[in-house]
Amino acid sequence: MVALFVIGTFLTFLIIDFFVKRSSEKSSTRVQAVPISQKFLIPRGYFFNPRHSWVELLGNGMARVGIDDFSQKVIGTIDKASPVFLNSVVKKGEPMMTISQGERTMTFTAPLTGRVVEVNESIQETPGILNTDPYFGGWVAVIEPENLGSEIKSFTLADEAAQWLRQEVTRFREFINIRSPQLALAGRTMLDGGVPLTGTLKDAPDSDWKAFEEEFLKETR
Repeated sequence: MVALFVIGTFLTFLIIDFFVKRSSEKSSTRVQAVPISQKFLIPRGYFFNPRHSWVELLGNGMARVGIDDFSQKVIGTIDKASPVFLNSVVKKGEPMMTISQGERTMTFTAPLTGRVVEVNESIQETPGILNTDPYFGGWVAVIEPENLGSEIKSFTLADEAAQWLRQEVTRFREFINIRSPQLALAGRTMLDGGVPLTGTLKDAPDSDWKAFEEEFLKETR
């Protein structure tokens, strides 16, 4: 009887230790990032929409959404951010947030369909947080999703997301080289195979700014 009690107690401690370690590992993994060509970052556990927005699934069934590190870096300084209104209902592919850089604006679309239950007021007060901390402090909204199971199928995660972003980096480099070769020649992109430098679109003409929005941010139908 005593032996069974000792064995049971030992197993209980093993189980507790397992869950403590797993919780600790999960917590540390959440803040780690996967470098893309030593320039762009992808947090583990985030789902990435092809239109350069991300989704973090929360424990209460809600989904926190925002824009990715790639888009904020190539855009450069963000002067103003106007997110979707609280309690509004958005559909996947509809406007989620409009940002401004000087007189120019650009719209990011919602990765999911659902009701907006929370909006990050910090990005309105300090839009620069979208540049400095796009994944944590710079989230845009929390959505109560309606069609999560079907809509998230086209998203990428972890290593698959990293591979997708490498392809997007290449696609953007080609986009700039074709549309604004003067920027490439001026060193705004690395012709030796490196990633575009931060703020590439800041020096691009308005036509390239809008073309980037059409080709990289808008939902394809």
